[in-house]
Amino acid sequence: AAFMALLSTLKTSRNEKDTLIASIAVFLFTLVLWFGYRWYLRRKDESRQELIGMPTVASTMQLNSTSRSLDESHWEEWKPLDVLRWIGSKGDDENRPTSICSCLAPEFVDGHALSVLTVQDLRSMGVTYGYAQWLMTQIHSLNERFPCRRNNRHHSETG
Repeated sequence: AAFMALLSTLKTSRNEKDTLIASIAVFLFTLVLWFGYRWYLRRKDESRQELIGMPTVASTMQLNSTSRSLDESHWEEWKPLDVLRWIGSKGDDENRPTSICSCLAPEFVDGHALSVLTVQDLRSMGVTYGYAQWLMTQIHSLNERFPCRRNNRHHSETG
């Protein structure tokens, strides 16, 4: 309202007022875009900071070939990196473990979480259905060889 009152006091033609209003609108729109973009960049940097220290698929695969072997008898005590290493060491399809690890790495799935995973959980993390079924078979096999020590029931849900 104050802006319109200010405009009415100007001794300009209607076209000049319309041009001034359009220029101000463009300026305000530009400001909104600039602040929005700055907010986006700040959020992007914050997200990047949250990911620092998270293992990457490449580093996990490299660890598989150079690290000590995992003690599968204590798999429920595994750290997230151990889970990724174990998945990376399984199977003959090189793409399968890489694809699964890339979905699980941001979720920090440790041995306990591995013991209660379901196909639905894996699917919600972005693992394809076939790979989720494959991983559940691997987990079930691991649990058969070295049953869960905790009172948690292992989910072998298929989907």
